[in-house]
Amino acid sequence: MTTAFTELRDAHTSVQKACALTGIPRATHYRRASPTGPMHGPWLPRTPPPAALADAERAAVLALLTSPAYRDLAIPQVWARELDEGRYHCSISTMYRIARAARQVSERRRHATHPPRVRPELVARGPSEVWSWDITALKGPAKGIWYKCYVIPGHLLPVRHRLAGRRGRGRGRGQGLPRRRGAP
Repeated sequence: MTTAFTELRDAHTSVQKACALTGIPRATHYRRASPTGPMHGPWLPRTPPPAALADAERAAVLALLTSPAYRDLAIPQVWARELDEGRYHCSISTMYRIARAARQVSERRRHATHPPRVRPELVARGPSEVWSWDITALKGPAKGIWYKCYVIPGHLLPVRHRLAGRRGRGRGRGQGLPRRRGAP
């Protein structure tokens, strides 16, 4: 900073007026007044708020939550009953934080455990034991025109294919399927 700025500040001139008279931006003054700069690395530990509960008070709340009278009640019920008796220990959310830190908060209902779904696997050890089929949508020559391709494996025959017409309308029964040799 300049000596003129320092003399103005010593004469009890405001920072705004001293900066305007010397031509120094106020941001520069405040940046130089407390040069902390960017800090790298992990965040510093958070200072606890001044109204935070002491360790003895937290232990008393946890003992209250696990006492035989309140063991089977939910935390809001414990909080309301203690308030009805004229005792206020902490807020409901603080009670939940204390119970969560002690691993006392969990789902109390019994949940069903479902086994993983097993995909069926079909194995054929001879002819005509397993039959399968598939329908696939194929894009047509223009937008909005789709063809349905039906694939049906036959009994001891090559795979039969059938193409349906526009938007799923077929060509008629039996049309489009290859004929078997010797069939009328």
